[in-house]
Amino acid sequence: MRTASEKNQRGFTLVELIVVILVIGILSALGGKLIVAPVKGYTDLARRTRLVDQAEMALRRMQRDIRHALPNSIRVDGTAHYLELINTLDGGRYRAYLDGTTGDILDFDAADLEFDVLGDLSRVPNDGDSLIIYNVTSSGAVANAYAGTPDNRALIGSVSASGSSNSTSHLVLSSGFKFAHRSPYQRFYLSDGPVTYGCVGGSLMRYDGYGFNATQPTPASGGAQVTSGVTGCSFSYDPGASQRAGLVTMELTLSEEGGDHHPVASGSCGECAMKGLVRYHNQAGFTLVQAIFAVVVLSLLGLAMMRLIGVQSATSVMAVQQARAYQAARSGLDWGAARAAAGNDCNGSFTVDDFAVAVSCTSQSFTEGATGPYNIYRISATAVYGAVGSVDYISRTAEIRVGFP
Repeated sequence: MRTASEKNQRGFTLVELIVVILVIGILSALGGKLIVAPVKGYTDLARRTRLVDQAEMALRRMQRDIRHALPNSIRVDGTAHYLELINTLDGGRYRAYLDGTTGDILDFDAADLEFDVLGDLSRVPNDGDSLIIYNVTSSGAVANAYAGTPDNRALIGSVSASGSSNSTSHLVLSSGFKFAHRSPYQRFYLSDGPVTYGCVGGSLMRYDGYGFNATQPTPASGGAQVTSGVTGCSFSYDPGASQRAGLVTMELTLSEEGGDHHPVASGSCGECAMKGLVRYHNQAGFTLVQAIFAVVVLSLLGLAMMRLIGVQSATSVMAVQQARAYQAARSGLDWGAARAAAGNDCNGSFTVDDFAVAVSCTSQSFTEGATGPYNIYRISATAVYGAVGSVDYISRTAEIRVGFP
């Protein structure tokens, strides 16, 4: 006979225990496939995304310098591991003709010390900056700003003998200088020196702050790291022609440690089960709370993985949207430049796909004797997607300065 206390004992029967074990085994197997595979895929995607972002940031950094490079100053060494360029800070047009009896022209027949600028510069030049006119090659001794005895590069000074000083509309050289070649469009450039990108010891490095060299240097110290994990790197340069601009190509291969996946080491657990006193008809097993807990944990893990994958997908989408915004802003610059060239109002707004593009411009007019007037336009374009404060809000702004006779 069973006592009342024995009838009140709770637990699973042997059949129920076997069913629970089978269900947990099935859930574990399914959980392993449904969770481990997404986790592995997420880690691989995250690793690839990091490497792509690294490469994209490195290329954007180089692109920014190359766009500011002095024309015809890019050169690549024989190993294709070093690329050098002359960085420009600003540029403009020098005065070549008097406006009646006023104005200070740049004299090419004798050493000159100062001259006027047509259109304001974006900033006042610093002492020691280089002023370069008519650079057509990166080798040789003629019209080459790298050359040891340059005929097209002079240093900016501070105050001339007449008491004039540098401003955004007037430039003073450190000493009298006779430029050997006139620019067909009266263009000049201001530079703070050359810049080198090099693949050194598994890193892409950027070097600056050194002097001009007739022979391309390959610096090995003192640079700033652009990106690490470089396993392959090469540069090439195709000079421009009258029909197209020059083309710089960079092949960059990045890798990251931990790319290979190793199985998790297995282990054993000694005396993990709780010990207890077993009485007559006292059946041991899993409680309902434990089963619910296992199901909840698996559900939470699945939900967390779904959110991680969603965040990663959203990040990739936003990266694409940023590139689209930049191209939309560039379209605005092209639109404004075309309007300015035709003599029309270059202020306006329009839509490129889903991006609202606003274009604004200001202009200055200059006259040089009978050859004027010249119009200098500063054009700015902003591309916006979404509203400020929303998760998908993106805004990119680009600016150019162009001149037309």
